[in-house]
Amino acid sequence: TDWVDSIDIAQARQQLHLEPQSRYLTFNYTETLEKVYGTPADNILHIHGSRVVKGGAYIMGHNNIKPDDLYDTLNGELYFEQDTKNKIIGWMNELHKDTSSIIRHNDSFFSSLSGITHIVVLGHSVNQVDWPYFDEVKKSVRPDARWMFHYHSSEDKVRIEAYIDHSGIANFQIL
Repeated sequence: TDWVDSIDIAQARQQLHLEPQSRYLTFNYTETLEKVYGTPADNILHIHGSRVVKGGAYIMGHNNIKPDDLYDTLNGELYFEQDTKNKIIGWMNELHKDTSSIIRHNDSFFSSLSGITHIVVLGHSVNQVDWPYFDEVKKSVRPDARWMFHYHSSEDKVRIEAYIDHSGIANFQIL
């Protein structure tokens, strides 16, 4: 929360043209779309919270971690090592994002996407933890909608390709 609240967008400048009348699902907690791009707040869903809403809580986290995914109990670790790892995993799991609940809470936004024919995914690594949001967008938009995924790193491209395989999106471009 302190880190998000400390982000300074005063020097931020438009990097591309964004249509203000488009609908935006953003994972960015800042008011960049509103202040830098002039996008009306009614066209934006800050799915994990926003600094625009004073006193609002940010949703941060990941999928739950299973202890067995991180270490092998047959490795001969001492009890206190395993116990410590289990406690750390427990603390991390407290940061679990309940994506189903978040989607249900924002049902009106997703319902408003029924006529959308073009989806641009920009600045998102498409990590598996956020796939439920992309699945909901896919379910909400027109079946023939065109998807454009922009990637930054080769790892992002691999995750995008995995999501496309998972979702069955047929009309896409990876840039």
